[in-house]
Amino acid sequence: MNRGNNQVYGTIQLRLDDLTQGMPGLTQHEGGSLAEAASVCLEEQNHAHEASLRCIGSIRATYTLYRLDVTQQMRNTYNDYDNTTERGACAIAILVITRVADSLVLHRSDKGTGIDYWLGPTDDLLFQSALRLEVSGIRNGDNNQVNARVRQKLKRLRKYNSSLPAYITVVEFSKPLIKVLKHGRNN
Repeated sequence: MNRGNNQVYGTIQLRLDDLTQGMPGLTQHEGGSLAEAASVCLEEQNHAHEASLRCIGSIRATYTLYRLDVTQQMRNTYNDYDNTTERGACAIAILVITRVADSLVLHRSDKGTGIDYWLGPTDDLLFQSALRLEVSGIRNGDNNQVNARVRQKLKRLRKYNSSLPAYITVVEFSKPLIKVLKHGRNN
């Protein structure tokens, strides 16, 4: 992933097309698919190619988010509202958390583990520095819905006994914003 100087006038740039470069646990095609889903969600909420993304909660920042050009073929492909919202949220959460935690996606998690992705440095094959990432998305909701979803994810995450830190993220596309809660070691 391009980690060059992506700052413009003090705002950090996030480009969905960066996901097409892939990561150890995210193929170029899957990264592109997630980027397409996020772009469809953003366009459906009438956001231009460049949108301001607020990050609230454990991390406070404002990003300039660049989406892909959306075609009718993409709209047809990502017509499943809930699935597209979740996949789009994964795209944005991966971009934000890998940047903040200086990490990459190492693995997609199995269902029933309480998380979506394992993140960490590429040289950490034993997961000693691993982070857990749990993602949720809301296409168009208010702050109460975002906060309720964070609480729901935190309650679910607490069922799994782990000493490894986790990031719970909820992406809301209409504003757009991402709420991040860091749970575990070194909150």
